[in-house]
Amino acid sequence: MQTQWYQRILFDNLHHYQLGVILVIFSFMFLRNKRRLHNILIALGVGMVIDESMYVLSFLGLKNFTHYHLEGIIFEFLVFLFYAYAYLQFSKK
Repeated sequence: MQTQWYQRILFDNLHHYQLGVILVIFSFMFLRNKRRLHNILIALGVGMVIDESMYVLSFLGLKNFTHYHLEGIIFEFLVFLFYAYAYLQFSKK
């Protein structure tokens, strides 16, 4: 049975990668002096973006990139390395 509530959740255009980007931006803009909270929000935000990276690839026609295929796992690891490198470079400033 698909209720209106279920349909609303299923077809919602807000994905958690968007919330992750907002958390990262908020953390860098307002929480640089609160180091522990800054690091926690960065980790949560980047984790949300990495988890949803497969969703972004589906728009490019790459349907076989999933969490359960080797290509998807390698891609998510590379995205993680990119974010880790960017964070380390940005936090040195």
